[in-house]
Amino acid sequence: MSMMFMRMPGQTWPGAAAMFLAMWIGMMVPMMTPSLVVMLRRSADVDRKRVAAAYFLVWMLLGAAIYPIGVVLMMASMRSPRLGHAVPFVIVLAGVLQLTRWKSRQLAQCCAPRVRSGPWTHGLSLGWHCILCCSGLMAILLVLGMMNIPLMVSITAAITIERYVPRPLIAARVIGLIAIGAGIGRLLL
Repeated sequence: MSMMFMRMPGQTWPGAAAMFLAMWIGMMVPMMTPSLVVMLRRSADVDRKRVAAAYFLVWMLLGAAIYPIGVVLMMASMRSPRLGHAVPFVIVLAGVLQLTRWKSRQLAQCCAPRVRSGPWTHGLSLGWHCILCCSGLMAILLVLGMMNIPLMVSITAAITIERYVPRPLIAARVIGLIAIGAGIGRLLL
């Protein structure tokens, strides 16, 4: 698990949460902007600035929800090192999620969004569907370490590839198979 869920010496829990949220947003904006660009290109006649603001608001709220869960899991993993053995299973499950019809539906929403009434509503809808679509890949990022730059770049590339290729479903499945292989590889180590 990422050490971003822990307090620094002398830091308060609200201060640690604020620092996490700042890093989360600092990470999500460059990671998710390529996907947002695709969705905005496919959403004609919208106020793109407001849509983007609403989209990233949803991602910020997700970070606020993830932080306390991450703290609890980090503390549990420090008390029970055996919990760390679950990481490969999370990776495998994230890969399996990539192969499901549910993922296909979420990806379709991201690749061909329906324009909602008003830019805020549209941006919130895009953000929500994007979070659902990326949930497996984000789980991998969270359990392996959010500050792992090569991993962050890989997850960003995977998410972006799913949005830009002509056949996104095939890309999602290939990415899922890679994740399953990586998870199994970690189990065998």
